[in-house]
Amino acid sequence: PQTPAGREWLGSGNLKIAHRDSSSLELAAQSLSRADENGYRFKADLLRPPRVGAGPAGSMTGDLSRFSRPGRSASYRREWFEGRVELPLGLGQSETAPQGSGARPRSVIRPGLEWELEHVEDSRLAEASGLFTDSLASGSLRHRELTPSMLLEFPSLTLSGGWGIRTTDRALGGVLTRASQSTLHTFGLNWTPEHIGLRTENRFTLLSRDLAPAFAATLPRPSRTVSARSLTQYGSPDAFLEGSLSWEAANELTPVYQEVYLFTGPEIGTHVWEDLNGDGVPTIDEFFPEIVEGEGVYARQLVPSDQVRPVTDVELRWTQTLRTPRGGGNAGTAWKAGAGPGADEWEWRTDFRLSETSLTADPASLYLL
Repeated sequence: PQTPAGREWLGSGNLKIAHRDSSSLELAAQSLSRADENGYRFKADLLRPPRVGAGPAGSMTGDLSRFSRPGRSASYRREWFEGRVELPLGLGQSETAPQGSGARPRSVIRPGLEWELEHVEDSRLAEASGLFTDSLASGSLRHRELTPSMLLEFPSLTLSGGWGIRTTDRALGGVLTRASQSTLHTFGLNWTPEHIGLRTENRFTLLSRDLAPAFAATLPRPSRTVSARSLTQYGSPDAFLEGSLSWEAANELTPVYQEVYLFTGPEIGTHVWEDLNGDGVPTIDEFFPEIVEGEGVYARQLVPSDQVRPVTDVELRWTQTLRTPRGGGNAGTAWKAGAGPGADEWEWRTDFRLSETSLTADPASLYLL
């Protein structure tokens, strides 16, 4: 098709190769070309499903793209590449099945690796003292992220952990300079014991972000965020009793909101200004809610300031459902045996929730409520 910038060309293609053991490789490509810009994207997915006697599944994914807009006085270029690889290893076959029978391994180790690379170059051509210099604008950046992880799967227990690092460079003085560095630590534990009707999932995350002094005035302040989540579900085999217990806690740096009043007119205004000291300068303590509808010409707003404070949020929730026939006797046995279609049954559900938000400097005292 024709565009104001000239002729535009779009192209795309897909290719899938499948093996008889259900392994597959998928490739996809896209491209764009105009008179003033061009770009492309490639994506590849390799999947190896679990095979009889050959261990658990594995996967590999890659995504690469590039876009550019060249120009005489300004140019823009963005390159991005991310991917993930997971190569699990099965350790030992089931004790009750012979080797090569396709039985589930007693345990599986899943080492994984995720990465992301991004490079944005926004160049400007400037003239100074008769010389032309090429410098990077504020929109330029370069970040690198690498996250290795490890997951161990046992018949009733799963352990996971990961450690990631991310660095970000931004334009300063026309060149890319290290602006911040972040580290991420994660730990997970899932347990599903057999024959007792219990399942628990737990996850802990710690994120730290350090800021270079040169960018302290232009970027958000350094932060340290801790979050934890636990979910436990339980129940009886006959469904007579079902319940769950969840707990979440997180602390982070949040901006302090400041109160401002904007002149909006009587249509949406809710406050009036009274110049109490006669200096002609509005201050926060001189605004009051309107008494007569339509006299307020100022609207009250809360906007984030450049100050931050630590906030800790904790929530505990417990839900339980009890089902039983009204006929008496052993409720669990009666429910398991199954009452007739005309039986009179009822359900009792309990839902308890406790949450708290605090500005305490010692969040550990709140984690246990």
